Amino acid sequence: MKRLMTFGILIATFMLTGCGIYYPQMVDLPMLEQQGDLRANLSVNPGFLCTYTSAAYAATDHLGVQGNFNISPDTRAGQGALGWYNTWGHQVLEIYVGAGMGVSSYTRVFGGRRWGDFSTYFVQADYGWVNLANSHIDIGFGLKAGRLAGSQFISHDDDAPSVRKESVMLLEPTICLRVGWEHLKFTLTGGYAITSPTRILLGGGDPLPSASIGINYFLHTKR
Repeated sequence: MKRLMTFGILIATFMLTGCGIYYPQMVDLPMLEQQGDLRANLSVNPGFLCTYTSAAYAATDHLGVQGNFNISPDTRAGQGALGWYNTWGHQVLEIYVGAGMGVSSYTRVFGGRRWGDFSTYFVQADYGWVNLANSHIDIGFGLKAGRLAGSQFISHDDDAPSVRKESVMLLEPTICLRVGWEHLKFTLTGGYAITSPTRILLGGGDPLPSASIGINYFLHTKR
């Protein structure tokens, strides 16, 4: 119980951070188990005023597909991935390859306005445990690595906008906790976005944390 409380406090602190052109996409860790499994997730981040929706489906006993879409007052972003998964008892290992893109109409800065767009290509590995104890607890850890490219535009009054373009390496670790019933669970997800070199896409260059809280529906095909 103490570990779960510590996990929740850590996630809550992540919800109070700001963002730049890019922020962690907070992809749900599907942790699929067998063919026919379907997982849908709806989460919110009060700090970003962002809503995350995602869905994953097990097309075969080892092939999964997933997609997600994020929307906030300033940003629209989405991504999709195709991957392999395997299970050993309660343990699940997944490896996905995917791509994403988004646009941001951030906010007024120093008397002007900043906006931009980005695209990313990545590999994501997830490892976790599902259906632990009688509370149907799921715990997962994910790591996404890839390339992030984007452009930032800044305009002041009627001047022509200036533009900065960059392409950096992206690393996004993610942790996920789900607790509830067999089909419906409450979920907490937290993660970081780290780029190398650190540049403007993260709104100042520092590693950017993010978190969400929501509900997760899981349709499991019993055999």
